[in-house]
Amino acid sequence: MCLCWCFSQLFTVDFSQKKSWQGAREDCLARGADLVSIHNPEEEIFLSGYSKGKTKWIGLSVNPVEGGYHWSDGTPVSHTNWGDGEPNNHNGRENCVEMVTTKNGTSWWNDLNCDAHQDWICMIAKGKKPIIPPEPPSPEPAPECGSNPGWRKNNDICYYYNDTDIVDFHTALVRCYEEKAMLASIADEAEQSFVVSLVAAAWIGMRMFGVVGGEYMWVDLSPVTYVHWGPGEPNDANGEEQCVQMNRHPGSWNDANCGRASAGYVCKKYPGNDHTPPPPTASWEGNCPEGWMKFRNKCYIFKGSHNHQSEIKANWSYARDWCRQQKGDLAVIDDQNENDFVASYLRDLVLPVWIGLSDTLHEGKFAWSDGVSPVLYTNWGDKEPNNVDGQEHCTSISHNHLVTGRWNDEKCNQERGWVCSMKKSSSIPVPPPTSTPCPSGYVTWYSNCYKLVSEPKTWEEAQQACVKEGGNLASVDMSYDQAFISGAVQQGKMDAWIGLRRMPGSDSYKWSDGWPVFFTYWGPGEPTNHEGEGCVSMHAPSFFIQGTWNDTACDAAKPYICKITKEKPPSTPAPGDGKCVPSFWPYGRYCYFVYNEKRGFSWPEARHFCQKVNGGELASIHSRAQVEFIRNINYTKYHNVWIGLTRDRAYGWGWTDMTALGFTNWAPGEPNEAIHDGERLKEDCVEMYHDGTWNDNLCVQKRGFVCQHPQYYVTDENGIVIPTDSAPVDAGLIAGAVIGAIVCAALILAVMYYVFSVKGVKPGDISFFKHDTKKIDVELKHGNMYNQH
Repeated sequence: MCLCWCFSQLFTVDFSQKKSWQGAREDCLARGADLVSIHNPEEEIFLSGYSKGKTKWIGLSVNPVEGGYHWSDGTPVSHTNWGDGEPNNHNGRENCVEMVTTKNGTSWWNDLNCDAHQDWICMIAKGKKPIIPPEPPSPEPAPECGSNPGWRKNNDICYYYNDTDIVDFHTALVRCYEEKAMLASIADEAEQSFVVSLVAAAWIGMRMFGVVGGEYMWVDLSPVTYVHWGPGEPNDANGEEQCVQMNRHPGSWNDANCGRASAGYVCKKYPGNDHTPPPPTASWEGNCPEGWMKFRNKCYIFKGSHNHQSEIKANWSYARDWCRQQKGDLAVIDDQNENDFVASYLRDLVLPVWIGLSDTLHEGKFAWSDGVSPVLYTNWGDKEPNNVDGQEHCTSISHNHLVTGRWNDEKCNQERGWVCSMKKSSSIPVPPPTSTPCPSGYVTWYSNCYKLVSEPKTWEEAQQACVKEGGNLASVDMSYDQAFISGAVQQGKMDAWIGLRRMPGSDSYKWSDGWPVFFTYWGPGEPTNHEGEGCVSMHAPSFFIQGTWNDTACDAAKPYICKITKEKPPSTPAPGDGKCVPSFWPYGRYCYFVYNEKRGFSWPEARHFCQKVNGGELASIHSRAQVEFIRNINYTKYHNVWIGLTRDRAYGWGWTDMTALGFTNWAPGEPNEAIHDGERLKEDCVEMYHDGTWNDNLCVQKRGFVCQHPQYYVTDENGIVIPTDSAPVDAGLIAGAVIGAIVCAALILAVMYYVFSVKGVKPGDISFFKHDTKKIDVELKHGNMYNQH
């Protein structure tokens, strides 16, 4: 919207005509005016009243000669109204100024990239009559150019302008092909003048070819004999503008992101000269550089930290520059299969990864950083993008073993891993052959081999066919292999059997290759567990979400997915023959309890409670299988849960039961040792999230908790174990212990008050237990205990 300010009149134009600062000023000058200059609070209050809830260009910009700011109409700067922290010249690219007005009419100024497209305000002196730009006469229709009545003819050349659809460059090119034409090339000033008479804002047929910073050429291969760039153009703003638009007033050209839907288009052809799209090339031909992975017609490389000590991470701009140095760009993702492929290879990375999507140039309008690709697909996480505090403009992919591949907008200066992509190229030499661990017809993912077999079989027949090839129907261990199987193997082609099957007479499921069920990806309402529906297939996209699982009749004939792997199922501890107190669940030679009520407890309170139970402790965890076991036993819906891992200032992290710390499952970015309250409290205790990952936190936070105790045995006077299911403790122990913990909590708080407030001791100086460096294993008890979990 253009608000042309002349003290008594307001003019508006079509909303789609938002302009850069220079384009806005050119529009004002064409009207005999200039961008508004504001010289006192009264003028600003008056202007704000006419533009509530909007942002718009004003005439203030950086003076490139003298420094500082100056008004475009040459008047002195006698009034400013900068917002908090402004001007900040973010990334050294903000040289123009907008006025931001809230819905209640308050306003402030912000410096902004001059290439951002905004509303604007023009100002003209009282008594001076604004110039109304003349509308050119409409050319006569030209039926000989085509059946579409929108064709016009000039100097024996046919032109067609569409201003109804706002599209990206690639769509504009396809639309012109549909008219048997090409996007317009401009040969001289006379042709420029005619095309300007047709257009408001339109794509023309010029784009940059080659890598970033390449040469501009016409897509119809005409020689470049004439250009009409606007002031400061082409500027390749943010390094992502490679296609060209024409603006109506004054018809100047501007480079823009090819993938952003931002303009109509102008087509051109000679009468009788019908253009057709070039024949499609084999999209998957070509090669990738050494070290890059290939999928369909692209190559990918993944960069990032593989552990919390590694420092392979970067902000979005650095990551993009690194990709461009490799002749690629931050990854462009065009569909679900490609997103699944990329997500599957994030398995070994600690942090989220940057991809090339951002709205840096146009708030809320995301575009790919390669400047060419249209946005055909997104996979935002729940309530994303949310642009927290108005500062999140770059896109990352988050991942963990339960959910991977969801997108999130983040601050561009965050340090993340990154993924680069490039098109395959026949100019890249064929890489030397490499040995593959997989049989012919299988695709490789880490140490696994997969094959989609289209011949339909029943579940049992499919399993036997896979066994004959040295494998099994595919098992799915985590979100990463789920993504690979769905995106790179199945690729949405057809429903297919996987190796999950319900156990007879039970609602529990088991993988055919013996792996524990660590991960599921059921479709909505699944599994139904209907009679006769005991085998599981993976959905192709139709009415269902691609890759989700469905329990169905085992005798149905379906395609199937085989998996061959050298990995062995993780060992689980042999079941103990001892007993557990009430409310505890057995796992190996220990018993576990998850407190899942609304009231939470601090870490010391939780440990005190666990120690009251049959020689118990807060749980120590030594395998992923144990994580999944705990997550599946009555897991709390109210809290994260404390576990027995804590930090001793002398010896670092360790388990309270003194077992060795050989397994960790930290959440991304943890442990971060975040310091609270002016360094008085440090994060020395560990909680487990609902997804099983761990976070260090303040020990005084209120949480649920997980207890463990060694299984017990009842013996007679001769030491012979008496088979019994009764516990040697009162069944009311659990409730009594909780009550005791509450009383204990009051005592703890009183002591803490005395120590901290009266004695002045800092909580960060307190250690909850001390490691014995000579003893790291659990002592044998009752003669029947494992000394390791």
